[in-house]
Amino acid sequence: MIKKIKAFLKNYDFVKNYLMDNPLKKTFSNRESVVKKIWNNQNTLKNKIKTKSSVNNKISMVQSLINKFNISIPELKFSEVKKNKNKRKIFKRKTIPLYVKFSEKYKTKLNLKNFLNLNFIRRLNSFSKISKVNIPISKIDLKNLIGFLPEKYNDQIQNLFKRIYVKNLNKNSSQKITLSIKFLGISYVDNVLSIVYLERFNKKNIIRDIVNINIPGDLIGDYKVEKIPEVKRIIDDVINIFGLKNPPIILFLSSPFFTARTFSDSELVVFSEEDPIILSKSPFLPDKTLVQYKRVNGDKNSSYHRIIYANKEAIDSWMNVITLSGSKIVTVTCGSLHIIEKLSDISKKDLNILCDIGNNTTTIYLIRKECELITTKLPFGSSIYITGKESLNNEFFSRIDKSIKKVLLDNNLKFDSEVYINGNGIDKMLSINNNLKEGFIKIPNNNFKVDNDKDLDLELNQSLLNSFSTVVDIIAK
Repeated sequence: MIKKIKAFLKNYDFVKNYLMDNPLKKTFSNRESVVKKIWNNQNTLKNKIKTKSSVNNKISMVQSLINKFNISIPELKFSEVKKNKNKRKIFKRKTIPLYVKFSEKYKTKLNLKNFLNLNFIRRLNSFSKISKVNIPISKIDLKNLIGFLPEKYNDQIQNLFKRIYVKNLNKNSSQKITLSIKFLGISYVDNVLSIVYLERFNKKNIIRDIVNINIPGDLIGDYKVEKIPEVKRIIDDVINIFGLKNPPIILFLSSPFFTARTFSDSELVVFSEEDPIILSKSPFLPDKTLVQYKRVNGDKNSSYHRIIYANKEAIDSWMNVITLSGSKIVTVTCGSLHIIEKLSDISKKDLNILCDIGNNTTTIYLIRKECELITTKLPFGSSIYITGKESLNNEFFSRIDKSIKKVLLDNNLKFDSEVYINGNGIDKMLSINNNLKEGFIKIPNNNFKVDNDKDLDLELNQSLLNSFSTVVDIIAK
């Protein structure tokens, strides 16, 4: 008995301190009864921790997994418990702690925590064999397991779930994840209202249908919607034909709707829509001007502020049409603005030029990487160079070339590369005469597909569909 007490005191210093201050320390028998009382209390506490805290933590852990990830799991029967049933009774009859039972030689070889870890791993392996996961893999974020379980179990749990899902997905391929968003694209260029049904399907853009409508001037003028209810009914009818219900709408307005100017830091320190410096460059009256602002890094000399101007009355009239249709507006923009910025981002050249060619007007976009963005409107398009089935391509491009050189000279810039071209006017011109003058290049086609069940006129709508696909890519990021 004395040896056991000495061994106990050696491992539990706080008991020794307690005895030194205890009034019963004068008689060994009294001290012995105190030791037994404390000893029994410690054993009771350890048994509670072992049976309640440790086991309940594991049960709570598994139950949380079941609730969090919607896992169905049959009743578990742990054979290890039955095998060790007699041993557990022996441990229960003993009054000394399990840790004290082992000699110093075995303390370093067998640690109680490691024993529990091994037992937990065995149960996880059993769990992986019999469990069934009832939710798609997209709804489980394995990163959430960090912090949900003890740190030492993170890798084991994550690997376990990965193995379970690989097995389930191989058995049932129908669990593949698909993402589909259906948009309605509306464009107004040269008195033609184009309505496009397009779908974003698993990182691919699919053109499902397109309708082009020649609009009389009393419904829509050059820019402003004159009769909002009538235009709204036209759009609603096309939506019904496409079989859509309140689709999100992307509204494209042509290049003449917008004007781009750039200010350096020395000209514009702080942006404000009411800044007289900004409003002085607007082609519209101050109270009828809408402004969009973007700051870019610039070059070694200065940072720059890109300002896009639009006519407030014209934009408001189109917004009213879309609002009355009951659909949500994704964006109101100009396709060519996004294309020229995309070209600048992927190009190694410092300066890029894009010509948006319509039937009646042409807009030159000039952009320096992370610097100036300037637009210039030309009072002619491709229509005056097309007569019946003949197109005077060389004459048209010669005139465009002279206009570009003048814009470069006015802005004190040099350019010796190819000019990109885009727009419904050039689509029509090239459909008649495919001759493209040296120094000009058509915008590369965006990666979009066309519904095979529809016979769509791609040749005359190539630039429009390319612009819609580019903006959908930006939206989907």
